[in-house]
Amino acid sequence: MGLLRSLFATAIASVHLDLRDCRIKFEVLKGGQVVFEEIKTLRSSPNELPIEAAHYLSRMRRRYPFTYIATISQTIYQGAFSAIGDSECSRFGVNPAGVRRVIVGKQWTAFIDKGAIIEERNNFSKAPSLDFLYSPFLILYNSIRSRLDNSKKLYLLQQQSTITMMIMDTSKLYYGCIQPLEAVNSAGLEDELEDNSIEAIQEEGLEEIGEIDNLDEIEGPQEFQDTSQDMEINSLEQGKKSLEDFSRAVSIVNSIKQSLNEFYNNDMYESDFVSEIVCVDPLQMSQKAISYIKTNLMIDLSIISIDMCDVISEIVRRDLAEV
Repeated sequence: MGLLRSLFATAIASVHLDLRDCRIKFEVLKGGQVVFEEIKTLRSSPNELPIEAAHYLSRMRRRYPFTYIATISQTIYQGAFSAIGDSECSRFGVNPAGVRRVIVGKQWTAFIDKGAIIEERNNFSKAPSLDFLYSPFLILYNSIRSRLDNSKKLYLLQQQSTITMMIMDTSKLYYGCIQPLEAVNSAGLEDELEDNSIEAIQEEGLEEIGEIDNLDEIEGPQEFQDTSQDMEINSLEQGKKSLEDFSRAVSIVNSIKQSLNEFYNNDMYESDFVSEIVCVDPLQMSQKAISYIKTNLMIDLSIISIDMCDVISEIVRRDLAEV
C-alpha cells in the first residue's frame, strides 16, 4: 500500500463542523508540497455533515483515490487526564473498556467514548469514509505545546458550541475537561430575529421595486438600492456576530470559574496557582469579548489565533508520515 500510495498524489480533506458551519479544506500533495488547495464553507445543522459536503468529498475521492478525510470530535463524552495506565482510569471515573484512548508524550491520556465515536462516524456515512477522528485535546495541545513553560497555565480551545480546557506546564497535564457553551447553544431566538430582519429588508426592497413601472429607466438608482440592502444585511450580520461573541464570552467565563474551582478544591488534582489563561481562538473573537473575559477573571489572558482546518491538516500529515 505504501508503494502504491507513493505513485499517486495524496489528498487531505480537513473538515471542521460546528454550531452552524461546515468548513472543508481540501489539499493535494505531491512530494510533500501542496499543489492544489480548495476551501469550502457550507451552512449546516449543529455538528452535522451537510449532504452537499458529503457529495463534495465523494467527488474528490473519485478524483483522488488516496484522499484522507479528517475531522475533530464534537462529543462532550470525552476528556483527558494525567495518567497512562489502565489502573489509573478508574481514579478519573473512566472505564477503559468503554473508551478509545491516545497516550500523548508518554505523559497523559486523551479519550473518547466508543459509542460517541460510532455516532460521529455515522455522521459521515454519506461521505466516502472518515479516516481520522481527532480529540479537541490533541488539537489544543498541538496549538500550544511550543508555548509550554514551567508555570501552570490554563489553555482553552473555544468553538461555537464547546470549550476544551487543559491546565498544563512542561512537565505534565494537571487537569482537562470539555464543556458545552450553553449560552450559545440556546441562541435560537437571535437566529430567528436575524432571519426575520433580513427577510423584512428584502421584502421591503421588493415592494419598492413593485411600485416602479419601468425598471429599465432607473438602473443606476436600483443598483444603489441593492447596495443599501447589502449594507443593512451586513450590518445585521456584524451585530449578530457581536452578540454571539458576548454570549460566548459570558459562557466561557462561567466555565473557567467552574473549572478552576474544581481544580483548586478537588483533592484528585495537584492544584497550584494558575498564572495565565491562553485562549486558542479559531473564531476571531472581538476585542469587547476579550475585554469582558479579562475584566471578569482578573487573570492575564493571551490569544492565539488559529485556522482549525490548518491544524487538522498538520496533524494528518504527521500521522501519514509515520505510516
